[in-house]
Amino acid sequence: MVMRQPRTESLVESRLLRYMKGIPGLVHFKMGRDGWPDRIVCYRGVFIGIEIKSERINHEPTVRQTQRIEQIKRVGGLAGVVRSEAELEQFLHRVDNWYHDGGGFPWSQR
Repeated sequence: MVMRQPRTESLVESRLLRYMKGIPGLVHFKMGRDGWPDRIVCYRGVFIGIEIKSERINHEPTVRQTQRIEQIKRVGGLAGVVRSEAELEQFLHRVDNWYHDGGGFPWSQR
């Protein structure tokens, strides 16, 4: 049985960019500032901060990145670590559910 190597952060990012390109109503840009999420996304009017990490074990955000993620959540945005298209899709489904349910930001207090 051949074990697949974990995806590198740059490979994860390129796959996420391809995935996001096909989603109507989604805009994103690369932040590139220390401590900020790698990608800032606006989807259906909701601010989402995405910290991209590889699939490698123990590849976690820095303390500063974690603090920024928590700050974004406190003010009503979504933010977190994404390692795959499936994890990004989970963020977008949360927005879709909110949008279809008529509002409210239940994730901001988590």
